[in-house]
Amino acid sequence: MSEKHPYWSYVLVFDELFGSHDQVRDFLDSRREIVDWQSFLPYAFFFVSRLTAEGLTRLIIEHY
Repeated sequence: MSEKHPYWSYVLVFDELFGSHDQVRDFLDSRREIVDWQSFLPYAFFFVSRLTAEGLTRLIIEHY
């Protein structure tokens, strides 16, 4: 029997100092921890991840 992994839903809101929409999209696409994402607003992404908020914070700090 396979072990189930929890998934968490997030909203990432950012500004130009953090990065452009394309840069943030490319970052999300490059991470296997990000299962899926959508963007309906110029400076926001809605996404699902296997990481907790603490894990995502570490990942983003390491990258940026």
